Amino acid sequence: MEDKKVKEGIVKEKDALLDISTTITRQRIRIDGELYELASPEDFEMHEFMWIADRGQKIGELMGDDYTDEAGADLDIKLDDLAKKVLLVPDAIFKKLKASHKLAIIRVFSEAVESIGEVPRPNGGKESSPDSKDSTEEASKDGSTPS
Repeated sequence: MEDKKVKEGIVKEKDALLDISTTITRQRIRIDGELYELASPEDFEMHEFMWIADRGQKIGELMGDDYTDEAGADLDIKLDDLAKKVLLVPDAIFKKLKASHKLAIIRVFSEAVESIGEVPRPNGGKESSPDSKDSTEEASKDGSTPS
Protein backbone atom coordinates (compact mmCIF):
# COMPACT_ATOMS: atom_id res chain seq x y z
CA MET A 1 0.00 0.00 0.00
CA GLU A 2 2.83 2.41 0.83
CA ASP A 3 4.39 1.80 -2.61
CA LYS A 4 1.10 2.89 -4.17
CA LYS A 5 1.20 6.19 -2.25
CA VAL A 6 4.74 6.88 -3.39
CA LYS A 7 3.77 6.14 -7.01
CA GLU A 8 0.83 8.54 -6.71
CA GLY A 9 3.13 11.31 -5.51
CA ILE A 10 2.15 11.15 -1.85
CA VAL A 11 5.21 10.97 0.35
CA LYS A 12 5.33 10.85 4.12
CA GLU A 13 6.71 14.04 5.69
CA LYS A 14 9.82 12.35 7.10
CA ASP A 15 10.71 11.12 3.61
CA ALA A 16 10.98 14.60 2.07
CA LEU A 17 14.49 15.73 1.21
CA LEU A 18 13.37 19.28 0.52
CA ASP A 19 10.45 21.29 1.89
CA ILE A 20 9.51 24.19 -0.40
CA SER A 21 6.95 26.83 0.46
CA THR A 22 5.70 29.34 -2.10
CA THR A 23 4.10 31.46 0.61
CA ILE A 24 6.11 34.58 1.38
CA THR A 25 6.26 35.80 4.96
CA ARG A 26 7.44 39.37 5.34
CA GLN A 27 8.87 41.15 8.36
CA ARG A 28 7.24 44.44 9.30
CA ILE A 29 8.52 47.70 10.71
CA ARG A 30 6.64 50.64 12.21
CA ILE A 31 6.92 54.14 10.76
CA ASP A 32 4.96 56.94 12.45
CA GLY A 33 2.77 54.36 14.18
CA GLU A 34 1.86 52.43 11.00
CA LEU A 35 3.14 48.98 10.06
CA TYR A 36 4.88 48.50 6.72
CA GLU A 37 6.38 45.37 5.21
CA LEU A 38 9.97 44.71 4.30
CA ALA A 39 10.61 42.76 1.13
CA SER A 40 11.62 39.15 1.58
CA PRO A 41 14.54 37.45 -0.17
CA GLU A 42 11.93 35.33 -1.96
CA ASP A 43 10.66 38.51 -3.66
CA PHE A 44 13.85 38.80 -5.68
CA GLU A 45 15.46 37.01 -8.58
CA MET A 46 19.09 35.99 -8.06
CA HIS A 47 20.49 38.94 -10.04
CA GLU A 48 18.41 41.34 -7.91
CA PHE A 49 19.61 39.75 -4.71
CA MET A 50 23.21 40.03 -5.91
CA TRP A 51 22.56 43.72 -6.70
CA ILE A 52 21.25 44.21 -3.15
CA ALA A 53 24.35 42.57 -1.68
CA ASP A 54 26.64 44.65 -3.90
CA ARG A 55 24.81 47.88 -3.05
CA GLY A 56 25.05 47.09 0.67
CA GLN A 57 28.79 46.52 0.37
CA LYS A 58 29.25 49.82 -1.50
CA ILE A 59 27.29 51.66 1.21
CA GLY A 60 29.62 50.20 3.81
CA GLU A 61 32.66 51.29 1.83
CA LEU A 62 31.29 54.83 1.40
CA MET A 63 30.78 55.10 5.16
CA GLY A 64 34.43 54.20 5.75
CA ASP A 65 37.31 56.36 6.93
CA ASP A 66 37.80 58.02 3.53
CA TYR A 67 34.46 59.86 3.72
CA THR A 68 34.21 62.96 1.49
CA ASP A 69 31.37 65.25 0.37
CA GLU A 70 31.37 63.48 -2.98
CA ALA A 71 31.13 60.12 -1.21
CA GLY A 72 28.27 61.56 0.86
CA ALA A 73 26.27 62.40 -2.27
CA ASP A 74 26.89 58.92 -3.67
CA LEU A 75 25.96 57.42 -0.29
CA ASP A 76 22.59 59.22 -0.30
CA ILE A 77 21.81 57.87 -3.78
CA LYS A 78 22.76 54.32 -2.85
CA LEU A 79 20.81 54.47 0.43
CA ASP A 80 17.73 55.64 -1.47
CA ASP A 81 18.07 52.93 -4.12
CA LEU A 82 18.52 50.11 -1.62
CA ALA A 83 15.92 51.28 0.87
CA LYS A 84 13.35 51.63 -1.96
CA LYS A 85 14.11 48.06 -2.99
CA VAL A 86 13.63 46.51 0.46
CA LEU A 87 10.91 48.69 2.03
CA LEU A 88 7.36 48.37 0.71
CA VAL A 89 5.86 51.80 1.44
CA PRO A 90 4.04 54.50 -0.51
CA ASP A 91 6.26 57.24 -1.99
CA ALA A 92 4.81 59.85 0.39
CA ILE A 93 6.05 57.85 3.38
CA PHE A 94 9.44 57.13 1.81
CA LYS A 95 10.04 60.84 1.15
CA LYS A 96 9.75 61.55 4.89
CA LEU A 97 12.61 59.21 5.75
CA LYS A 98 16.04 60.61 6.62
CA ALA A 99 19.29 58.87 5.67
CA SER A 100 19.59 57.48 9.21
CA HIS A 101 16.11 55.93 8.89
CA LYS A 102 17.03 54.33 5.58
CA LEU A 103 20.25 52.96 7.00
CA ALA A 104 18.35 51.45 9.95
CA ILE A 105 15.84 49.87 7.54
CA ILE A 106 18.64 48.37 5.45
CA ARG A 107 20.28 46.97 8.58
CA VAL A 108 17.02 45.41 9.75
CA PHE A 109 16.50 43.87 6.30
CA SER A 110 20.06 42.49 6.32
CA GLU A 111 19.59 41.00 9.79
CA ALA A 112 16.29 39.42 8.73
CA VAL A 113 17.96 37.85 5.69
CA GLU A 114 20.83 36.53 7.82
CA SER A 115 18.38 35.05 10.35
CA ILE A 116 16.82 32.93 7.62
CA GLY A 117 20.04 30.93 7.45
CA GLU A 118 21.09 28.40 4.87
CA VAL A 119 19.02 26.29 2.56
CA PRO A 120 18.11 23.09 4.44
CA ARG A 121 20.40 20.19 3.64
CA PRO A 122 19.58 16.48 3.62
CA ASN A 123 21.93 15.94 6.59
CA GLY A 124 19.74 18.01 8.90
CA GLY A 125 20.97 21.44 7.85
CA LYS A 126 24.51 20.90 9.04
CA GLU A 127 27.51 21.47 6.87
CA SER A 128 29.67 18.51 7.66
CA SER A 129 31.86 16.11 5.85
CA PRO A 130 30.86 12.45 5.51
CA ASP A 131 33.58 11.50 8.00
CA SER A 132 32.47 13.96 10.69
CA LYS A 133 30.72 12.82 13.85
CA ASP A 134 27.56 14.82 13.01
CA SER A 135 26.93 13.21 9.63
CA THR A 136 27.67 9.75 11.02
CA GLU A 137 25.29 10.27 13.94
CA GLU A 138 22.60 11.61 11.60
CA ALA A 139 23.01 8.63 9.31
CA SER A 140 22.75 6.13 12.16
CA LYS A 141 19.45 7.67 13.25
CA ASP A 142 17.72 7.02 9.95
CA GLY A 143 19.71 3.97 8.89
CA SER A 144 21.25 5.62 5.85
CA THR A 145 24.90 5.66 4.93
CA PRO A 146 26.73 8.97 4.67
CA SER A 147 27.63 9.79 1.10
